Amino acid sequence: FFAQLSQSRNYYYGISYLDILQLMSEGVHCILPPSSQLVECLQRKNISPIVICVVPSSVKPIMKIRRDLTQSNALLQLGHAHELRHEFEHHLTATVGGSSFREIYSEVKTIIAYHSGTVHLESVM
Repeated sequence: FFAQLSQSRNYYYGISYLDILQLMSEGVHCILPPSSQLVECLQRKNISPIVICVVPSSVKPIMKIRRDLTQSNALLQLGHAHELRHEFEHHLTATVGGSSFREIYSEVKTIIAYHSGTVHLESVM
C-alpha cells in the first residue's frame, strides 16, 4: 500500500506506508509533497503528520532562493503559496513566514521540534 504515489514521464515514484513506519521507527522525518489525500491517509493509519505551509513575507526571499525568477514570477509563486495555505488550512500544523531563507528554516525546525521532540534536519547553511 502506497501512502503517496505519482507518475511523471512514464515513471512511478512514491513512498509506501511501511517505508514511513520504518523511517519513523528510526526517528527520521519525511518531507512529502502536499496532498490532502496523503494527510488523510496518514491520519487513518494513526500517524499525525506535521504539516507546515511556508509562505514567505514577500517576493524578496523567493528571489534570493530562485535567482532565475523575475519579480512577476516570484509574485506568482507567492500567490501560489497563499493558495496552498488556504487549500490546506484545515490540515495545517503551522504556517511559517519570514524575510529570509535562514529565518524560515529556523522556524520550520522549531515547529518540528515542538511537535515531535526531535529534529533530524541537516543544516543546509
